[in-house]
Formats: sequence, C-alpha cells, structure tokens
Amino acid sequence: MTSKQTELINGLVSQLSEAERLFCEPVIEYLLDLGYIPQKQKKSAYVVSFVKRMRLIAKIEYGKKYETDPAPSLIFWLRYSAGGDYSQKFFAPIIMHLETYRKKHGVRMGEFDAARCCGSCRGDSRFYEYVWPDGTKDRWCGASAMPLTDLTAEDVPEIKKHIKNQDVFFEGLFAKDLEAIHEMKTGKYKIEDIINELLDGEAKENALDFAAWLRANKFGISATSNGISWKATFKGKTVCRILNMKNDWWRVENYPYNIPQKYDELTEKINELIVKENMQDVIWKHMTANKCRRCAPNFCSKISGENPGSFAGFTVKLFGREFVGLCKYNMYFDNPDKRAVECCKKICELKKQSIINNLAMNS
Repeated sequence: MTSKQTELINGLVSQLSEAERLFCEPVIEYLLDLGYIPQKQKKSAYVVSFVKRMRLIAKIEYGKKYETDPAPSLIFWLRYSAGGDYSQKFFAPIIMHLETYRKKHGVRMGEFDAARCCGSCRGDSRFYEYVWPDGTKDRWCGASAMPLTDLTAEDVPEIKKHIKNQDVFFEGLFAKDLEAIHEMKTGKYKIEDIINELLDGEAKENALDFAAWLRANKFGISATSNGISWKATFKGKTVCRILNMKNDWWRVENYPYNIPQKYDELTEKINELIVKENMQDVIWKHMTANKCRRCAPNFCSKISGENPGSFAGFTVKLFGREFVGLCKYNMYFDNPDKRAVECCKKICELKKQSIINNLAMNS
C-alpha cells in the first residue's frame, strides 16, 4: 500500500470500537491480499471502498449518515451475488430491497429476465435471490453491493468465503474484458457479425436494419471497452448504445428524458418530433422497461431529496402520462419493433444535427 492508503485505513480503524476492529482488520487484510485497493469516498460518513480493475467488491462505512442518527455506526457493504450459501444475516438486505420495491410500486420485483439486467455481468447474469415463505422467488440485480450490519468476528469466515467467490467471478469477467478489448482493437468482428450470431427472427432483422441505417448516415459503430455493448458516434460524440443482444431480444439506449426534468434544447426538440410523428405511444411502451434497481440509492436520493433507505426510483411525466420508479438515465428501447427502430433513427438524426450545430458555433 502507498502511504496515503495506509493513512486511509488507519484513519478508519482508529474510529472503531474493539469489537468492530476484530471484524474489520482481518477482512481488510484479506481484501488487500487479493489485490483490492482502498479508496476514500466523499460522504458524510467515513467510507473506504475496495476496488480492483474498476470493480468495487466492498466498502466500509463508519459514522452518522444522518444528523438524526443517535451515534456513529458501522456498515459493511459487500457484493456477494456470485453465489454460495448465505446465512440469514446475508438475506436481510436482500429482503429490505425487495420489500422497498414492493411498497413503492405495489408489485413484486419478480424473476425479471436476465436479458433486462444492467449487463455488467457480461452475459453471465448474477442475482441476489430470495424465496419467500409461500415458495415464490424474487431476484435483485447482483451488480450492487449490499449493506450488512451487526457483524462480529464470528462472521469473518463467511465474509471471506463470499469475498473469494465474488473475486473468482470478477477474475472471469476480467478475462472476458481482455478478450473483448483485443477483438475490438484488432477489428476481428463488426456489430453485424454479433447480431447474426446472437439474434434470431424479427429481432435480428430490426437490429441489422438499425445498424445499416447508422452506417449509411455516417455514424461510427464500435464495441465499448467493457465488451458488453456497442456505441454509435458522430464526430466522436456518442449518440446511442446497442447492448444485451441475446436470442430474440436486444436493447437500444437512446431517449434522454432527463432527471431532474429540466429539458435542454435538444430534449425539447426530440419531444416535439415525437409529438409531430405521433410516436408518444412508443415512448410510453418502453418507459416501463427502465425501472430503478437501486444501483446507486445514495447518489440518486440526493437529487430526489428522499431518504436513501426508502429511495426506489424517480417519477417522470411524459406526454400526459406519469411513470414511477424509473432510473435516472436514458430510456432503454427494449427489443424495439420496426416502429420503435424508426423512432430511434429520428432521435439519432436530431442528436447528429445538434452535434453539427455545436461544432459550427464553437468553430
């Protein structure tokens, strides 16, 4: 470790009680032995995250998250969705997330299709799973770390087991990263090759049509460095992303509905075009696919003004309809049909013209 990293760890440990140190010290040592780097996060509490190759596996948070908290507390955040048997303590945060979602939206999370997840697992989707007493099963996206509390030295062996399982999974993803980056740099495949290999039927037809239109209209198409998506660019600016291609399903990330809804000139022009072309129903149909999965509740709750513990997505009003529990970012066109693809094309064309105008103004 560097001197700053040592100082960071010591600054954390010095605040802990003896019982908390008995838990944290061996866990920190194990994380460091596996090659994870401690990083300070700027929050009201003292937070040290542990990251390797840009993937966070754990973070230790100590302090008062809110002024109303009676005393500082220790929260150990861990990503443990790679598998393994859990004790009841590890199910508690999963249940909390699932119940928060149900109270917010009035429905269960359900066993949502792996293809609809965020994609960071590279086609090998991992979830936190819980089976309710009635036998029904719910899943939560495995890309986020879960908050664990009331941990003691007796929990260290199980914590290490889950860290090891997750680290092995991360190493497998890193190997896929290297392969994807190599293939991208050597130009051994194009998006059309991937579409033909991974998609079938109407999904393949629509995806090939969209890719052909992008090329014909001078958009560049390249694989992203993470190996899970493709981006279309114009003059070096990203216009949309194509991702999660699998069997009869694919996704386009394109429409900027903006949170908070302080529309810029481009978004207003896009909305005007959608009304002019009578495509509001296309947007309404696909808004429901962009549900919040609480990947960053602390970040998003600052925008919404809600408590991070109860945050479960944003409310968005578009073309006379209200949608609740949505992600902050661009809307996904999930498995777009021909009409939705046409909508994507029109949005891309407007974004292209916006880039041309901005370049002209700055020249």
